[in-house]
Amino acid sequence: MMNINCARFLLLITPLLCGMRDPFAPVVDRCHTAELSQWHYRGIAQSSGRLIGFVQTREGKWLRVEQGQTINSDWLVSGMTPESLSVEAGQGCEPQRWQWKREGTKHDKKDKPADTAGVAAIGSGEKHHAGGGRRPSGAGATKSGRP
Repeated sequence: MMNINCARFLLLITPLLCGMRDPFAPVVDRCHTAELSQWHYRGIAQSSGRLIGFVQTREGKWLRVEQGQTINSDWLVSGMTPESLSVEAGQGCEPQRWQWKREGTKHDKKDKPADTAGVAAIGSGEKHHAGGGRRPSGAGATKSGRP
């Protein structure tokens, strides 16, 4: 009888001694890899020869990052171009390297390059006003067709 009780006790305590985890508990994401796809690379700026990237977190918080900087506790910024930003997630993480492509915003249309053809068409002696129209210069200038 004693051997049966001892065997039952060992069967009950063995899973606890082996370190079995709760199957209903969420898996701990030590590398934060689930967050990688929820962050957004928005662009880059250059200041005093330094490249500064702009990243938006899943909560909408903006971060300024530089190459070699650690973000989100474990990600190391390993590469930065105007088109992409790369991070190393660390040893034992899958994926170990992640790259974001630059994503635009709804205001990208305002960031188009200036129309240089309109600037070349400006003749000498013409002035422009804030609305973009032209008017002849000179105090006594008259419109064509009028005396």
